[in-house]
Amino acid sequence: SAASDVYKRQDIYVGDFKNNLADGYGKQYEYKDGKKTGGWWGGEIKNDYLNGKGIIVHADGSKSEGNFKAGELNGKGIITWESGEKYIGDWVKGYRTGKGKYFYASGGVYEGDFFENYAHGNGVITWEDGEKYTGEWAEGYRSGKGKYFYASGTAYEGDFLKDNFEGKGVIL
Repeated sequence: SAASDVYKRQDIYVGDFKNNLADGYGKQYEYKDGKKTGGWWGGEIKNDYLNGKGIIVHADGSKSEGNFKAGELNGKGIITWESGEKYIGDWVKGYRTGKGKYFYASGGVYEGDFFENYAHGNGVITWEDGEKYTGEWAEGYRSGKGKYFYASGTAYEGDFLKDNFEGKGVIL
């Protein structure tokens, strides 16, 4: 059970209980070897899980915040990784799914459709060097119809398959 897992990890929960489970509003602090790790989670809780508005902060500094269902981001949410990368957008059962914006540590930005954590559907990515792609995506790859703009001003418009020019296209 979640309660016995908490006991084994020596985590400390402070908050509301119902039927011997965390339920209502609360905060749990993570401990390892008797010391706080810096990780914690808190917010609206139902049956030992974040359910509603909440936040999870990991010991490495990464964090997830937004709407949760059964302990997973579900609805609108934000995740920020210790690398500086960040995603703001829609979530379904803990996966980036729907519309969102992903900020890369390198400075690039993808905005568009996601499905199960991948760019999938239509979207635009702009790289830190000014190059840009706008078009269709499949499982994280530029695939389908799209347009690639080089920093030099040259562009390719046409078919893509797994990030490569493939099929019919034209250099503009």
